[in-house]
Amino acid sequence: MEFNTRLAERILKQLSAVSPNPVGIIHTDGTILAHSTAYLQGQFCKPALNLLQSEQSELLISSHCTEPDCLPGLYLPVSLNQNVVCVLLVHYGTQEDLALYGHLLQEICRLTIEEFISGNYFNLRHYERSLFCLHWLAGQYNHDTKAFFEHAASNGIDATAGVTCASLRIHQIQLNQSLKFSIAEMLDLLNFLYVSRDSDFILILNTKSPKVISMQLSLIETNIKSQVTHFLIAVGQSYECLQLNTSYAEAKKLLHYYGSTTDGILYYQNELVNLYLYDAPPELKHRFVMQLFEGYTPQEQKQACELIYTYIACNGSIQQIAQKLFVHKNTIQYRIEQLYKRTGYDLRRISDCHILSIACKWTRI
Repeated sequence: MEFNTRLAERILKQLSAVSPNPVGIIHTDGTILAHSTAYLQGQFCKPALNLLQSEQSELLISSHCTEPDCLPGLYLPVSLNQNVVCVLLVHYGTQEDLALYGHLLQEICRLTIEEFISGNYFNLRHYERSLFCLHWLAGQYNHDTKAFFEHAASNGIDATAGVTCASLRIHQIQLNQSLKFSIAEMLDLLNFLYVSRDSDFILILNTKSPKVISMQLSLIETNIKSQVTHFLIAVGQSYECLQLNTSYAEAKKLLHYYGSTTDGILYYQNELVNLYLYDAPPELKHRFVMQLFEGYTPQEQKQACELIYTYIACNGSIQQIAQKLFVHKNTIQYRIEQLYKRTGYDLRRISDCHILSIACKWTRI
C-alpha cells in the first residue's frame, strides 16, 4: 500500500484516540509523513530513523544520554509496509514501566491500524489507484520507466499490453452526486480502471485489441443505459502504455468536438475528417458561421442548431423530431424549408446536412 502525508495523517488521527504518547509515521528515507507532537519532531526523527535502519524490535534512549537531537525514551515500531513505519515513543517511568506499558501500547496501535486499514481498504485502494492514474494521464512516468512498471504491477496493469483511453460524459444539465456515485460504483463492480473528473469519467483500458475494447465499452454501455438516457463515450486511439496521455488527449478532443450533441460510442480514428475541420483556424470558423447564419439573431441561430442536431439524432424522421421538440410535424417541415431559404443548405441532403452540422459545432467554439 502506498502511503503519503494525507493518508499518514488519517492513520495518526486514529492512533491519537488510543495513545497520548508521541507517535510518528516515518519513511525509511527519513521523511516524517505525520507526527502527533510537532515541537518534538527534531528530537524524535534521529532515533526513530536509527531504529528503522538498524531493524531492531525496539530502541531505548537513556535519560542520561547527552547526544543532541535524541529524546530519551523507548521507541517501538509498528510496520505499515516495507517502507513506512509508525514509531511510538514512551518516555515516562522506569525502564520496566516503559517496556510493560510500551509493548501493550504497541499492540493496541497495531490492532488499531489493522482495523483502520481493513475497514477502509476499498477507499484506500481506490485512492492509490486514482493517484497512480492521474500521474499516468499527466505523463509523469514518461521519463521514469522503472517507477511506472513498479506502480503498474501493484495496480494490476500489464505494462506490455498497451493502453486505450476513453472519456465517458453524462449529458445531464447537472450530474448530481448520487448519480455520479452510482456510476462510479458500477465501474468498480465491473473492475474498470478510471478517474472521475467533473462530469466525466476517464476510462483506462489496458489493451490495444479492437475486439476487447469494443466488448468492454459495450459492457459499460449496457450497464449505464439503466441509469441514464444520454451519454457519450469518446475513445482515443491505442498506444503503448507510456503514451496514455496521447490517447487521453484524443478522447478529450473528440468529447469537446461533439459535446452534448451526440450519444453512444465514438472512435477517434473514425472521426478524423471532422476533427481535421475542428483544427481549422478560429478566424476561419468564425467567418464561416457568420456567413452561413447571416441575418440570424442569436435566438434564431440557437433554434436552427437545435433543429439540425435533432434531425441528425432522429435520422431525419419528421415524426420523431416533432416529438422531441414538442411541435407539430408541419412546423418541422416549415423550419426545414426556412433554413434552406435562408442559408442555401438543405437539411434533407446528406452533404448539406454535414455542412450545417459543422457550422453548429463551430458556433460553440
